[in-house]
Amino acid sequence: MVNLPWRKKQEETYPVMDLKKHIDDVFENFWKSPFGWSDSASLMKTTDFNPRVEVTETEKEIKVTAELPGMTEKDIEVTIDDNTLVLKGEKKQEEEKKEGEHHYTERRYGSFYRSMLLPPNILSDKIDASFKKGILVLTIPKEEQVESRKRIEIGT
Repeated sequence: MVNLPWRKKQEETYPVMDLKKHIDDVFENFWKSPFGWSDSASLMKTTDFNPRVEVTETEKEIKVTAELPGMTEKDIEVTIDDNTLVLKGEKKQEEEKKEGEHHYTERRYGSFYRSMLLPPNILSDKIDASFKKGILVLTIPKEEQVESRKRIEIGT
């Protein structure tokens, strides 16, 4: 075969072949373990969990909604300090399977820490927090904003 400069390598020309190789590897590795995991150590690694948070604001309140699937209210800590709202928590899960002679344990762990600066006119002692079906909702009331800018007359 003549090597022509405008002709690409086979790997570049046929990306489907590369995909086929990856699929073949997946099926080959599937049978190496009774539960389909080729590297069980990789299942026990620590990962960061970054929950989705939505913040909306009206004249009267700020509403913070966080999606925390698989967690309970005991896994979550909500604090407020100097108008900084902090959401943090840990998600731990352990699964164990026994099938005949095979014993399989999978552990997952994730933690998160989210903080956000709130305006100075919030009423931190009247914050309402609820948690239902993995959704945390914080309703933070605001007091009427007082004009913080004041003109000072200069005397002679």
